[in-house]
Amino acid sequence: FVELLNNTNYEADISQWILFGNGKSFVLPRNTIISSKKKIIISSKVTNFSTLDKDALKLTTHQGNMVFTYVSSTTPAVSAKTSNEKITKAKTPVDRNQISQKKTTFAATEAKTPEVAISVPEKQVSAVTDDINFGGPASVVKSNIIKDNPTRMYILALISTVFIGVSVGTVYLIRRKKTVPKAGDDFKILDE
Repeated sequence: FVELLNNTNYEADISQWILFGNGKSFVLPRNTIISSKKKIIISSKVTNFSTLDKDALKLTTHQGNMVFTYVSSTTPAVSAKTSNEKITKAKTPVDRNQISQKKTTFAATEAKTPEVAISVPEKQVSAVTDDINFGGPASVVKSNIIKDNPTRMYILALISTVFIGVSVGTVYLIRRKKTVPKAGDDFKILDE
């Protein structure tokens, strides 16, 4: 997954920004906004990025300005602390082999996914909701849909009906005014 974090004190509009990684690219959908001090997590199912792409991961604006280049840190080492255990001969016979009772401890450091801090120009500040989590392709498609307003639909239907009614009435009046002249109507007989 890719995690984008906004460390600024204002909302960041990252609509149409592009993530690049090893020949792959992912364009963030329209109306993508990160709240102040919030983050967006984008699933690898959506971006098609893998862990192999992390060394070449770059984030650019829709104009092509480089915002961030990810540099992976070294892989955390797993250290094992063991004592030099010595196998000794038991003084009395045993059913199976024994080793000293000293415990072997393993200390592993947990690998964390790095958080990307984005600095955004103030001209891209706009209103926003809480954290956005792109869990799958449907949520990306859903973000580009403008929700319908029922009153807008009624107004559009009314305007369409009025337009069609006026058009039909105009055609009727134009056709009614035009009368086709009969043969001989253009001649008058004059009595002199």
